[in-house]
Amino acid sequence: MVEELLKIGALKDGSALQTPSVKLKRLTRKEEVQRVFAEGRKFISPSFVIFSLEDPLPDLLYAIHIRKKLGSAVERNRIKRVYREALRRQKVSLRGHKLVVIPRV
Repeated sequence: MVEELLKIGALKDGSALQTPSVKLKRLTRKEEVQRVFAEGRKFISPSFVIFSLEDPLPDLLYAIHIRKKLGSAVERNRIKRVYREALRRQKVSLRGHKLVVIPRV
């Protein structure tokens, strides 16, 4: 068990445990986003839709697609900030995934 803990982020001497290092990165290439749409799993909620695709990298890759229908630019930017913060807080549990989040009205 100690070896497993050392693998997931403990210090080499085993004295203190740290959370694994997971980075929150944006999906920037159109091809990557389209691949998530085509091959990923779809999760539907009244307030958003999420497409998820497992990825071999330990980071959390995300994209937020928002339509002009949801409000003015200020409101849309606030929605994106809120979703980014939610992803940042859950990045350890969501590591190894590519996500595309689509907020709803």
